[in-house]
This record gives sequence, structure tokens and C-alpha cells, in this order.
Amino acid sequence: MRNVERELKLLRVYAVASTLVFGAALSWVHLRSDPRRIRVLTLERLDVVSPDGKLALVLAGKGNLPGPRLDGQEYPLETSAGRTSSAGMIFFNESGDEVGGLIYSGTERPGGYDAAVHFSMDQWKQDQVVVLRYLDDGSHRSAGLTVSDRPTDFPLSKMRPKVAAWKAATGAERERLDAELGELDREGKFGAPRVFLGTEDHGALLSLKDKAGKERIRLSVGADDVAQLHFLDGKGRVVASFP
Repeated sequence: MRNVERELKLLRVYAVASTLVFGAALSWVHLRSDPRRIRVLTLERLDVVSPDGKLALVLAGKGNLPGPRLDGQEYPLETSAGRTSSAGMIFFNESGDEVGGLIYSGTERPGGYDAAVHFSMDQWKQDQVVVLRYLDDGSHRSAGLTVSDRPTDFPLSKMRPKVAAWKAATGAERERLDAELGELDREGKFGAPRVFLGTEDHGALLSLKDKAGKERIRLSVGADDVAQLHFLDGKGRVVASFP
């Protein structure tokens, strides 16, 4: 009988000790872990907003990026090349305007592939002015930095409706809009790329362009490792070169 009582007493002590140890372990785990931390989150799109509820950042998988946004209006995805088939992130300023982003894609196709990465920064109320881009279709590849000039007196909100109308027009109306857009282009309302620094098909290149976007200086080291410097006129003719 004494043995039974002694064993019961030991069992009670063991039970109390086990409970204390288990409780201490749970408290330690709780203290060491942050209840706000999520190790893995699976979703198709994440919208980050400012305190006023306006979009600040969107992260999304393929097909879920927002359309271009300007002056409180969101335009269709199709108005921004490549956005319908890409994943990435888009940034917005305090006014709710899109100000740049990162998009990327890569797909295999018969006989090759198509890959692209595009990181851009937009001018105020305008289109992109700084772009880091990689393009590769298996036959041709380029990667580099492009810097553009954009007008300050002709915001993108004036240009988008005209381009949308041109896409939808036919016949005489299409011809009229062709002429109107052509005149705006000559006036510099579209802006133009001014600098490219990067590689093209295994060659290194620095290209400087005039206000109309026409190349005027081209410094290159080709795939054959031959260095060249060309100066061009407004019609693209080489007027001087070295060597």
C-alpha cells in the first residue's frame, strides 16, 4: 500500500512539473514570435494604400496589374505596352498618378523565347523619362539605360485621348488624326529619347540624340571588338567618324 501511495505522489509531482514546463515553453514561444508576422502569403494582387486610401503601390501577378492612372482616371491595360502579359509592381504619388514601376515577363515559344524586364520612372504628369530595360527574343538582345525628354506644357492627360481616338478612327477621320498627331510630334509634344547606354547584340553602345530623337553621336564597340565614333546630321548621314 505504501508503494502505491508513493507512486501516486510521484505521478502528481510529475504531472505538476510537466504542466509547468509545458506552460513555460508556450510562454517562451509566444514571447519569441511576432503575431503580426506572416511567413508565407499567397495572393494574385496586393494593393498598398496611403492613409487617405489612395494607391501607393500595387504588386501583382500576370494580368492583374492596374491600367495607367493619371488625374484620378485609370486607363485600359492595353494602352500600356506589355502590361497585360507581365507581372510586377506599379508606384503612385500622393496625387494618385502613376510614377513608374517594374514589370517583367518570360515565355517560351516554338524555336525560341521572349523575355523582358522594364524598370521606369515617370515625369510629373507625363510618361517615363528614365528606363532600365532588358529585351531578348533569342535572336536579338539589348539591355541598357534610356533617358528621355518630355514636354512640361503638354501633359499626358491631353495626349492619351488623342491617341485613343486615333486607334478607334477609320477613313477620313483617321487621316485627320494622323496629321494632327504628326504635327504634335514635330512640335515635340510626344517627347523623345535623348540618351541610350547599353548593349545591343553583343556590342556596347552610347547613343546621343537631338530634341527630335534623331541620333547625332554614336560611340560603339561592336561584337568584333572594333571601336567607332560617328557624328551624324539631322537626316542621319555620317558627317565625321573616327577612326
